[in-house]
Amino acid sequence: MSTGPTQSNSKNMWLDRKFEDGPVTADCRYSECTDEPEPRRPGKSGPPSKFCVRHNNKRDRQFTARAEEKAARDRQFTARAEEKAARDRAAADKASEETFAVREPLPQILDRRAHHLAVLAEFGPRLVTAAQTIVDAQQTILDTEAVTDHVAEIQRQAETDVRTADAARSAAERATHAARSGLQFALLAAVAAVAERDAATKEAATALGEAAEADSWARAAGRARDELAAQHQELSGRHQELTGVHEQLDTQYQELAKQHRTLQGNHSELAARAGRLDGELSALRPRLESLTAHNQSLEERLRTATGELATANARSEGLQEQLGTAQAERTRERKEYQRALEELRARQREETDRLRSQLAALSGPDLQYETGPEPADTAAETAEQAAGGPTPEDFPAPGPGPVDLGIYDGRHWVMEPEPSHPDRFRLLADANAVGTLAPAMRGSRATGQWQAGHRRHRLTPQNGRHFTGHAVAIRAVIEAENAYRPLPPADDTVWAAIPADLRTQLSSAALNVNPDRGHIAALEPAAHRRVLATAVRAARGHGRISPRHLTVLLDAPRTDFGPPSHERAQLLYKVLQQLREHLVAGGADGPKPEDAHGAEEAASSR
Repeated sequence: MSTGPTQSNSKNMWLDRKFEDGPVTADCRYSECTDEPEPRRPGKSGPPSKFCVRHNNKRDRQFTARAEEKAARDRQFTARAEEKAARDRAAADKASEETFAVREPLPQILDRRAHHLAVLAEFGPRLVTAAQTIVDAQQTILDTEAVTDHVAEIQRQAETDVRTADAARSAAERATHAARSGLQFALLAAVAAVAERDAATKEAATALGEAAEADSWARAAGRARDELAAQHQELSGRHQELTGVHEQLDTQYQELAKQHRTLQGNHSELAARAGRLDGELSALRPRLESLTAHNQSLEERLRTATGELATANARSEGLQEQLGTAQAERTRERKEYQRALEELRARQREETDRLRSQLAALSGPDLQYETGPEPADTAAETAEQAAGGPTPEDFPAPGPGPVDLGIYDGRHWVMEPEPSHPDRFRLLADANAVGTLAPAMRGSRATGQWQAGHRRHRLTPQNGRHFTGHAVAIRAVIEAENAYRPLPPADDTVWAAIPADLRTQLSSAALNVNPDRGHIAALEPAAHRRVLATAVRAARGHGRISPRHLTVLLDAPRTDFGPPSHERAQLLYKVLQQLREHLVAGGADGPKPEDAHGAEEAASSR
């Protein structure tokens, strides 16, 4: 396809102006205007205008719309005319087929032949002109708007030629029909002239051949017309395709233009950022140089510290060796002291037996000597504790598994991590959980101090909020458990002997605390919250409360009922403490600690 200027032979001044400036481009939608459409204004959305700057107004747009509507009505009228002509031709062909075939007189045949030749002479140049027009249309197919107008011109010319050919053919058919009617009358008049008919037969045959030839020419003209119509349909289809391609290219152009503007904006922004970064780089370069020098000095200090660390490691290894030697020496001294202690006790027993024998001999047989218990070897026991007895500083540190803390005050203590919180630990006395242990945190960082709790009561040292070490916290839990006075067993009769006034006070105080809202409803864990709420509801029932529910209330800390400023919670806790004093003081024979622990575990499990 050529991209140079296109030559047009269509004798159309508008097409000549369209192609005289070079390659065709999109033109204005206004009739006979070759200017480019007005581009879309910046900041506006939607498709661009199809009119140039001069015709992009309301009057010209309405004029173009009315012209296009008129052209559409003309095309519909032409199509209806063609359909009517086709129906007329079909009716004429059918009438000619039904008419009795008779021979025409020779003069009429010669006249019809001359008429056909005149029609062919008239339509021949027009067919040549139509073919040349088709060639011109193919040359100007590059411009969608020019093709539209050119095709319309070809369509109008072809429609004119078709209407003329249809009129001529209709006239010829009417002449043929009239000739056939005259021939019928001539045959009726020439029945007697047999000889003249035979003489004229040859001339009629010749004339019929010429008429058939003229008919073939007419049929050829009809086929040429049909070919022109087919070419017109093909050109219309190609015009529609080119229109769609033009719209697609127009859309792509708009998208590319938008991308181009976006890229220009991005380029400007990046250029500005590059300038700012260059300025910042120039400003930060001295800082970078100073940091580089500082880094070099830090590397030098690091090398020095590495050497010192190596020296400290060597000293540490030496101290470790000395520590191992001291520990071995301490073990040896402990064994020697134990052996000396046993020898001292043996000598003491021998001396005691000797003194008893002498005393018995001096007293005589009538006096009986009542031997009492041997005096406690306080010094030996103190020495034994100093030699091997554990102290709070000897408690092992918490670990990922259970840790055996030993036996204190007749109870076996074990420390193990909680299943749900591995960083927290619980303390068990004779397999009963009585306390908790957890590192004190500041944000997400451990402070090195420890928190301790005893039976849901938080323990605090005399000074400060947290214990200084895990050993001190463990000792605080052990001391709190030793001072703890457990409640009587659930089957003890003291539970049924609670005074009526205490039961009434408990019911009144419990009615002022709502277990379904406020502080109790937000307690954690959920299992303890449900057990405590159930116990409070039971206490509100006019003093009728079971030992199981009352045990839960008596063992609950003050903070479970409400904040320190909550007067109603303070009143309930005060009544519970009075009940506890009554139950502990009135317990038969004093309950055993393990019985209280079992009751507490049963209440917690329920």
